[in-house]
Amino acid sequence: MSSSDYEGIDCEMIHDKTLTQHDCVFKISIIGDTSVGKSCLLKRITDNEFKETYELTIGVEFGSILFKMQEKILKLQIWDTAGQENFKSITKIFYRGTHCVFLAYDISRESTFENAEKWLKEVRQNSGSDVIVFLVGTKADVSPRAVTEEQALEFKEKHNLHYFIETSAKTNLNIESLFTVAAQKLFVKYKAKIENMVDESEGKPQSAGPSKFLLDRGDKTEEKKKKSGCGC
Repeated sequence: MSSSDYEGIDCEMIHDKTLTQHDCVFKISIIGDTSVGKSCLLKRITDNEFKETYELTIGVEFGSILFKMQEKILKLQIWDTAGQENFKSITKIFYRGTHCVFLAYDISRESTFENAEKWLKEVRQNSGSDVIVFLVGTKADVSPRAVTEEQALEFKEKHNLHYFIETSAKTNLNIESLFTVAAQKLFVKYKAKIENMVDESEGKPQSAGPSKFLLDRGDKTEEKKKKSGCGC
């Protein structure tokens, strides 16, 4: 996917933190091995800050940003998950309702790229087949690199991922571009789904707000069980 896929669709990140109103919400989960820079991505996009050292994420941390697209305000909730093995049982819970996943690896550490397949398997087991997945190379400012762009592109094509980009939270390389493309991709998908939400009785789009619809993604089976009184 390239930016040309969205020609004609204006998308602008809103930097005014006093603005709280939004039309819809999307959940993005950042996953990958420990110390690949997931927290750095989150801190750079939410606060435009970078620290050389970060404490390991305990469980899950999150932040949010806003984008304006076609007169709509989109809120992206960004979840930074712990990469340590002992937090796996906790972080799996937070795949629920995820619309987009950033599968992060450190371009200077080959092992983090080799583990990407394991992380992708976990995503598809816990998030469903329709979740959007981006492959994100981090620390693009570091030299020498251990993973080439060609290797990453081959991985993207092999696993039919939606996007690949290399970033650097330290130099701010491609950080806003990454989240802008995610907002665009999610908005296009959201529009198509809303148009297909037809009220059978009137043949018109349902009146339910987009935020409610979006936050219910992937949880409908469980919701039906609760309504039917199923305790299984």
